Amino acid sequence: MASPGDIDEITVAIALSRWWPTVGTRKTGERNKVPRVVVTNGRLAPLAPSLEAPDWAFSPPLGNQPMIDMPFSEVIAMAHHLKVGAIRSLLNRSALDDIRDASTPPPTAVDDSGRSAQHFELAVRLVQDGVTKTAGVRGQDIYAVTAPIVIETALRVLAHSYRRSGALALAEAVDPVELLRSLHGPALSVFGDALPG
Repeated sequence: MASPGDIDEITVAIALSRWWPTVGTRKTGERNKVPRVVVTNGRLAPLAPSLEAPDWAFSPPLGNQPMIDMPFSEVIAMAHHLKVGAIRSLLNRSALDDIRDASTPPPTAVDDSGRSAQHFELAVRLVQDGVTKTAGVRGQDIYAVTAPIVIETALRVLAHSYRRSGALALAEAVDPVELLRSLHGPALSVFGDALPG
């Protein structure tokens, strides 16, 4: 999405129609006591939650969603390989309410592929030199997208022609646009004005 040079700000906004957590998600939440971080003034900094997180307009069926500051690992990954002044990550409040509720059940399959009925959208807004660009993905069952991402990435990294090494963010390890296009299909669609061609 970015042109060469410094990036002013990146906002990642995630919405889930419901967050039915897996057992693994519950265990991760119990064990993860590390303070969440954002990027401020070009540096990683502890999250100082804002009471004024903006609502975000997602596509149907999610629509307009009240949001809360909730950075995940994408902040650290982006800060690793991008020169950016600020990174903010938002999650819709209803999804956070779901996962904080101990009575929320795990996901259940609603189709032959094993996907749950959950709809999700992840949108990225990038501001650079006064220009705003957006891109993102939307689909059914955010958990079901993880395995294809891992498999497609592994296939590229294990290819005989692969020459990169070291600790890399995913967007450094593989071509992110090409990876997203390989995942585009009935369960996951890619959108935005920032994707070339």
